[in-house]
Amino acid sequence: MYRTIGYAESVEFYSPIYDTPEKIADEKPDIRTTLYWNPYLQIGPDGTAQIEFYSNDHKNQQYDIAIEGITPDGKTCRYRKDISAR
Repeated sequence: MYRTIGYAESVEFYSPIYDTPEKIADEKPDIRTTLYWNPYLQIGPDGTAQIEFYSNDHKNQQYDIAIEGITPDGKTCRYRKDISAR
């Protein structure tokens, strides 16, 4: 019997990619509240990871960063921080 360690099975997360002039000029507002989610993010040997994401069209460019994870031995971890967009 296989048992997943964690709270829930991961699902595919939609994240837009604005890689063409047409996509950039699209007037449909981006109202996402979750901008980045990656259940497979790996931390490097130096203890860091790099992520990139597109922001949304909300006027308030203050973001709540929430990092949650599970260590290889099953312990949960969590970090929160508020940041402003550059």
